Amino acid sequence: MRTVGSPLLCVLFGGIGTVGAMDKLCGVGTNLLDHNDAAMTTMCNSNIGFWWNWNYAPRMDYTAACAASTFVPMIWGSAPDNGGKAAQAGKFASLMGYNEPDHWGPPQYPGGLYLSAGSFTANFHCGDAGLAANWQTIVQEFLKAQPGGVVISPSLADVLGTGSAGDNGDCNTAMQTDADHMDECAGWLKCFKESVIKLQCGATNCWDVISVIQFHGYYYDASVLIKKIKAWETSWTEDLEGQNGRSKKTLMLTEFARAGTTDSGDPDGLCRKFMEESVGYMKASPYFSGWSWFGQTNTTFHSFKIDGVKATTDYWASELTDAAGKLTAIGQKYASLCSDLQPVAVSSLESNSLTLFLDRAGNIYEQNRWAPVVVGVGFMLMALSIARLFWTSRMIGSPSGAYKGLSRAFEPALMSRPSGEPYSPRLDLLSIDSPSSRAIYA
Repeated sequence: MRTVGSPLLCVLFGGIGTVGAMDKLCGVGTNLLDHNDAAMTTMCNSNIGFWWNWNYAPRMDYTAACAASTFVPMIWGSAPDNGGKAAQAGKFASLMGYNEPDHWGPPQYPGGLYLSAGSFTANFHCGDAGLAANWQTIVQEFLKAQPGGVVISPSLADVLGTGSAGDNGDCNTAMQTDADHMDECAGWLKCFKESVIKLQCGATNCWDVISVIQFHGYYYDASVLIKKIKAWETSWTEDLEGQNGRSKKTLMLTEFARAGTTDSGDPDGLCRKFMEESVGYMKASPYFSGWSWFGQTNTTFHSFKIDGVKATTDYWASELTDAAGKLTAIGQKYASLCSDLQPVAVSSLESNSLTLFLDRAGNIYEQNRWAPVVVGVGFMLMALSIARLFWTSRMIGSPSGAYKGLSRAFEPALMSRPSGEPYSPRLDLLSIDSPSSRAIYA
């Protein structure tokens, strides 16, 4: 289990120490929820801890309260207005970086949408000063709106399975046009790290401000996906262990699905087997803080070549809910796999004095090895103060006076914090809803 909890315990991604199974988040990345209120309600009732949709905000108002509290926004690619988008995304507790900037992913049909940010030079050039400055702006504006918010790295397609730590020598000169482009940058994240670590993002640099490193994976067999996951665990040991001055980070697989499944009813059972094996590995890994299944239908999930193998069908299927909002067969399986992970979410903790007090005590615990003594003494003094107040009220015959005195005594500690101090609730919001980088998005 986790030896020392994350700043947003049990709900958000960041981690200090190893991560236990019960501290992980199970999510979904899809645009199928964008206009389906019934499906969102189903997701909220099915152990799904977060959702995302490749956008910086949900695309509709939902009946289910958890739709807002579990949404994770994304800044899809480098753009001049990203500072404003990041500020708007600050209403949520976490923010995802660029979508697959390491991958050439143009529209799959005339008039379709670009699937990957790496289709554009501004994103593919991992060491570009303009890209680093754009990232700095995103982080600064998000944290200005959400002090203590969780910053998630750009998401990597990593088609070559290098953990995005391979060669990047030609990535910064690629033209990324239809006629002249690189399909993959094998070392995009390594190059990006070297670039943004030179910039300041608040109290730390623009690399170590990241709490979670995310990537994607699509395969026919779970064993191949797990091999890729292990490459990430090995390639990013320095960051996952917090070595050599790096902040300790966790991993998230924010898009994954089984290639080859064409019916969400999963008649051959291969998709559910893939789910069980891959989720099982991530549950056991000390480095993972969560994952999100990529959900699309067999009319929107265009197939693609994997490891040189051409797909035998034009479309695959991976949706967790149907058009009526009910769980599909693979949706039921995924919900069952997530059933032991879903933490209790609280939509607004600022108004909860006791929770905030406990959170502040928890933060002390995470940062100070003498915390058990400090917290123990604090609670002893609190108990003595309460006893003294009620003894006084008994002597003067005014229980209500004791209550008022107690309120005045503890209200400042519970309800206020120094200006600029990050707010880090133990139970907070997480959000995710976005169209996959490999599907058609409306």
